Amino acid sequence: ITTYFEWMGAGFYSPLQAGAAMHGRSPLMRELYYGRNDRNFFLRIDFHSSAREAAGNRKLRIVFRAADLCAFTVEFSSSDSEAAYSCAVRREGEAQDLPEFMAQAALGKILELRFSLDAIGQKPNQAFEFQVSIWEDGYPREIFPLEGWLSAPVLE
Repeated sequence: ITTYFEWMGAGFYSPLQAGAAMHGRSPLMRELYYGRNDRNFFLRIDFHSSAREAAGNRKLRIVFRAADLCAFTVEFSSSDSEAAYSCAVRREGEAQDLPEFMAQAALGKILELRFSLDAIGQKPNQAFEFQVSIWEDGYPREIFPLEGWLSAPVLE
């Protein structure tokens, strides 16, 4: 987190947490901020607990939807001596990390991600939708938005 103003004007999603107690687990993700420019899509995830606790042995999945579906996973790794996690961003189903010019992720107090529009198969003048989920033991633990998709509209 650099400044309060960095994400000002971004899209924002924060769900109602009324149903969390029914499932016996406290929620991990608190809110999302997102935005785009003519080359990249940006995503910020804030967590209820520390980012280190939220990442744990889980993986993050981001699905983009326009004409086609395109999914990515973010896997986290760390040694006890590291202050921050390493983040591996991959196209779903592929073993090789995406190069930095296509996608980047950084996990500290929050998680910030950048995807090039080329990596997700979108053009600058094309609107698209997306979902974010946290997976644990091969199953989705949490999905944002709770229903449907979030929209990344075309820049004017």
